[in-house]
Amino acid sequence: MKRATYFSLFGAVSLIFLMKMVQFSNAEEAATVSDPTQTESIPSTEEAEDLQPQATPTPPPAVEPKKATKSKPNSYRQDRADAFLAGADWDFDGFVAGGQGSEIRSMFYLNDLVYLNIGSEQGLGVGDKIGIYKRGQKVKDPQTGKFIGYEVRRAAIARVTDRIEDETAAVRIRSTYEPVEIGDLVRREQ
Repeated sequence: MKRATYFSLFGAVSLIFLMKMVQFSNAEEAATVSDPTQTESIPSTEEAEDLQPQATPTPPPAVEPKKATKSKPNSYRQDRADAFLAGADWDFDGFVAGGQGSEIRSMFYLNDLVYLNIGSEQGLGVGDKIGIYKRGQKVKDPQTGKFIGYEVRRAAIARVTDRIEDETAAVRIRSTYEPVEIGDLVRREQ
């Protein structure tokens, strides 16, 4: 019981103390704002001459907004489509036969090593640029219903590494548009 009395007494004293502090600070602010006993001292004529006038700050010079300049578009991205229509006779050089770690994954991305079923006998050399493509759906003429070709999408660009054999080669993927999978088409790029 005594403990509860101490806490309530302490709470009451604390509340009174805080109220007095607020009253004191409000009274102090009011005194500094409207205290008639405080007057500004007016400098004498001699003191006024000694005071140097404050320099007025000059605004910064107006800056003309820069005119919007047309940046050169990335011509490679705009001139080259990532997909095209290819006839049934479209030539490709080979396929993606596998990749590093293909026993545990089926998709390959940027900087992955993939293996092709073409090599030096087909004219590949170290550093050659290889396009990796996916063959999409058949495309038919909407009016005649005649087969036009297949949609072919570029999945990645790769470079032939120094691991090249007669009928196989390893390539490193340098840029990707889609995941590369085993069975994707490959073709030498210019």
